[in-house]
Amino acid sequence: MKHKIGNIVSWIMLIAAFLFLSVSVYSIYQSKINGTDAYAFGYRPIFVMTGSMEPTLKTNGTVIAKKVSSMDEIEVGDIITYHVLTDQGEEIKITHRITEISDTGIITTKGDNNGVEDRYELTIDNVESKVVLICNWTAWFVNLWGTPSGKILLIGVPVCLLLFIIGLKYLFRKESS
Repeated sequence: MKHKIGNIVSWIMLIAAFLFLSVSVYSIYQSKINGTDAYAFGYRPIFVMTGSMEPTLKTNGTVIAKKVSSMDEIEVGDIITYHVLTDQGEEIKITHRITEISDTGIITTKGDNNGVEDRYELTIDNVESKVVLICNWTAWFVNLWGTPSGKILLIGVPVCLLLFIIGLKYLFRKESS
């Protein structure tokens, strides 16, 4: 009985992880295609592009962010993603830590690895989301995938393990017959 319950729980966790990964990949793909943010159940993955938040957020890592719509949802110390317009009129998105929220609602941010605070005067209208989960382990995967030998390793090792497991099952079936 315990074995069956363990199997059921394992399958549920595996399916949930697969669905989460699928939604994450889809969200990132949609974001790249049409330039909009795709949220799933109010959450979305964000790819960390620079080292401005090192060591908290690793370059090429991923974070899960929750959509923010009011000042009540953020506080000093939170890591948020916000958008601003550059001098050329282009919208950019930045993920940095809140260092101060004034009484008038002006939000000041700074990258953990930066020497100075950001120069933008932000309001809640600029804030898009708040980081709720940091997945720095994805940086290893992305960095490895960026090399030819990394692609071979990341594809080859799972295929070899799968073939090995299939071979073991075949071997043990033959012996028990």
